[in-house]
Amino acid sequence: MQSKTRTFLIVGVDLLLLFVLLPLVVWVRLEFEDLQEALVFQSETVPAEGAAAADLEDRGPEVPQPDRIEAPDLPGPSGTVLQVVPEDPFVAEARRRAMEDPEAAMLWLQEQVEGQARLRGMMEVVAVWAAREPDNAMLWLESNAQGMARMETLYSGMEFWSKEDPISAAQWVEGMANDASKVTATKALMANWVKRYPEEASSWLGRQQPGVLRDEAAKSMVLSWAEVDPQAASGWALSEARLTGNRDLIHSVVAAYATDDPKAAEAYVREVNAQMEVPGLVTSYLRSLAEAEPMRAARWLGSLPSDDPLSSPENARVLMEEWSRTDSVTASQWLSEKADGPEKDAAILGFATTMLDYDPETVAAWTNTISDPNLRMDALVDTIDEWARSQPHQALKWVQSARMESDLRDALARRIGWD
Repeated sequence: MQSKTRTFLIVGVDLLLLFVLLPLVVWVRLEFEDLQEALVFQSETVPAEGAAAADLEDRGPEVPQPDRIEAPDLPGPSGTVLQVVPEDPFVAEARRRAMEDPEAAMLWLQEQVEGQARLRGMMEVVAVWAAREPDNAMLWLESNAQGMARMETLYSGMEFWSKEDPISAAQWVEGMANDASKVTATKALMANWVKRYPEEASSWLGRQQPGVLRDEAAKSMVLSWAEVDPQAASGWALSEARLTGNRDLIHSVVAAYATDDPKAAEAYVREVNAQMEVPGLVTSYLRSLAEAEPMRAARWLGSLPSDDPLSSPENARVLMEEWSRTDSVTASQWLSEKADGPEKDAAILGFATTMLDYDPETVAAWTNTISDPNLRMDALVDTIDEWARSQPHQALKWVQSARMESDLRDALARRIGWD
């Protein structure tokens, strides 16, 4: 009996010890694992820190750097690194003073520097001042700024103001003296106002008296308007041209429209042509199209039937003037594939206009192939005269060896001044 009791007692004590000691064993194991991880981390980081410390020792004492904003390296396209230009300390000081007292900052600038440095500082002050008190900023500029700085800062100040409160800005403009300063401010006003509130902007401009201010502001407005809504801008330009006779507006909007939507721009050109005479409108359209996509312009030109109202040999001249400016090889290849006739003659003249400064010998060779005899002689005279101003020996050598009538050869040689 006693032996059984002793056995039960031993088992009970063992169980009690197990329940007491088991959590302790688990805790000790977890602590040991944490200690192992800490030792591994220390063994990995200590050498790097030691190397950094050794590197600092090799460099010697730290040299104080001048007070300036450092230019960080930023990732650029294709993995390149772009270096940001450090901010001009003078401009930074102008901004700091503007934050405290913009008028005093302007007066400080007048005493410090002249020319472009002063203008940069004034533009910085205007940015700060116009954001807080646009009317006071504009009043100070109108009363004090002179020359180029006056125009630049007035435009900049009006840009800020017209984005925040175009109605108040327009009321202020109305009170300005009628001179170039008012025109400058109005152009900035319209360029910004029309992008957000086109009906308000166009209505306000429509109430202005015909003249230079209205014409210049209208051009600024339609160009800015065409960036966001070319169809609306072109429609307004046509209405304004009918009302005031300002056909330059239509040229401006067509040039912008052709880049954004060539097909819609072509339809607009046809619409305008059906309603009024606007000389050079097709030229404006084609020149803009050729600047952006010369191959597309060439295809468009080739697709026009000869009886199309937009068709004219002059179109080929415009195309070649622009195309040869950026890709003379492809342009001359297109030219060589054209059949002789008025269109090719006009294209040669366009090629010559652009390429004479770059390759007068090639231009001379092309002008010598013009099919119209009178046009050919005039073009050759112009080409040789210009070429001989800088390279008389080369011009004469070409004249003497080129295939042409002897009378024409002698006449060109005499123009160069050599027998």
